[in-house]
Amino acid sequence: MTLIVDYGNKRVKLNYGVWVSRDWESREAKIRWCRETFKPDTWTYHFPDSTMYFKRKKDLTWFLLRWS
Repeated sequence: MTLIVDYGNKRVKLNYGVWVSRDWESREAKIRWCRETFKPDTWTYHFPDSTMYFKRKKDLTWFLLRWS
């Protein structure tokens, strides 16, 4: 899965994705953790398909280790 995010002045390609729970509390905890752990523009949560996307494979791995 690849998600391309256009921020107006730059475009970021996020190559690595993983589905996350639609449970509101669980999802909010994961988003908060990503904000505290990763640099901006290296990850995003895509609401329509409940998927977290990451720019680097090592960030996806770190996320999976924490939340699996």
